[in-house]
Amino acid sequence: MNFLIAEDTSLTFLRTRWLFCGMILSALVMAGMTLLWMRRQAVQSGESFFRVLRRCWSQPFWLGGPFAARQREGMAQGCFTAAFVLFLVRWVLFVSTIETAFAHLIGKLMLDAVFWLITCKLFFLTRYSLRELCIAAAIAFPLVVASMINVSQLLLIQVLFLFCIKDIDLRKAFRIALCAVTAAVALIMLLAIAELIPSVRWMRGDHPRNSFGFGHVNSCGECLFYLAAGWFAVRFAQLRWRDWLFLAALLYLCSELVDSRAPSLGILLLIAAGVLTRCFPRLWELGWLRALGTAVPVLLAGVSFWAAFAYRTDDPLWAALNRFSSDRFNLFHLAVTRLSATVFGQQPVYDSEFYTLDNAYLGNFYWMGVVGSLVYLALFCFAIYLCWKRGWVAETILLLSFSVYMCLEGACWPSATPAVLMLANAIYWPSQQLRISQPGLPGRPSAGAPAAGQGG
Repeated sequence: MNFLIAEDTSLTFLRTRWLFCGMILSALVMAGMTLLWMRRQAVQSGESFFRVLRRCWSQPFWLGGPFAARQREGMAQGCFTAAFVLFLVRWVLFVSTIETAFAHLIGKLMLDAVFWLITCKLFFLTRYSLRELCIAAAIAFPLVVASMINVSQLLLIQVLFLFCIKDIDLRKAFRIALCAVTAAVALIMLLAIAELIPSVRWMRGDHPRNSFGFGHVNSCGECLFYLAAGWFAVRFAQLRWRDWLFLAALLYLCSELVDSRAPSLGILLLIAAGVLTRCFPRLWELGWLRALGTAVPVLLAGVSFWAAFAYRTDDPLWAALNRFSSDRFNLFHLAVTRLSATVFGQQPVYDSEFYTLDNAYLGNFYWMGVVGSLVYLALFCFAIYLCWKRGWVAETILLLSFSVYMCLEGACWPSATPAVLMLANAIYWPSQQLRISQPGLPGRPSAGAPAAGQGG
């Protein structure tokens, strides 16, 4: 696997093989300790080893045995939150124009720390049943293989985040991360306004565009969309006029000053869906609408492939759509006509034509392979279905807005950690139901609502 030897593409300070092999060694050590603990349980209870094994199939247990269980349980939340915050802040710095050698080194060390914090959370600070471990392994396998083949450390880390989320209060971690990312984005934009770091500026026709300290205007727009999505989720049940004003300000900044269309569309969808929910609170109870919404990622993936094959350079309508989409439709067409499909993915192609493939559905199909893209798509649809079924309106709206955003941005899947974390709802942990928002609708919070992270 190229992932184990592609040290020149490493985003970490330590060599890639050391990190990866360190995680495998940790897993083997904990597996051995767990088997010894199960054997000891069988001897103490007078049961057969297979009877203990069968009981652990459905009952969660600590890997390695329940030593220091209370301390491990108390450390889990902080470990996950630290990893989550470090990863998001590192990503914001990575897409900015801060390019000093010191900042580059700090970014590598931060990703090293994220890797080890995730490893600690997964193997030492989480309880699993054997059934949950089998489900997690089946889902993770094609995605991990894809990350090895296309040499993507970010994809591997986000797959691990998907399972690292178990047994934590997602709302609490999300609020802390939102504050940290807001501060990082604001700092970069202020440094750019003060001309302490460079900005990318150019014109779209007669409309000026400004990246405000980020490496590309779309990177700035992406950060603004994430801020809007995070604010929308955390504040959903308490949305007041100040919140609507803040979201409107982000939309104006993204659409008029940055002039990034895909993120602006995502923010507009959030605002429109929030207003619609406030005016028609029973809208999300319609069964036919839930069925249609669940199929949205599949429908958009189908439309993306159809548009890529149907595009014609000599057709005036397609030419107009291509100009409006900044040559995206042409890239879609080039992808389906010149790239070959693989089972588990391939390394991304970076040349004058495929410098970017701004459609996550197409990008996942080629870079993650047929199996990996289908698993990702199935998780996305299942997450929408479960969030909708449980009445988690904010999470449902966010997933739907991200599914539309993915049509116009191919880079959102390796960096959209908030969206990937919400996909963890698709993995049904019986002990909890992960939630970011509080129960209630905009302006109408529910009385006596259960605490975040509990059943809902």
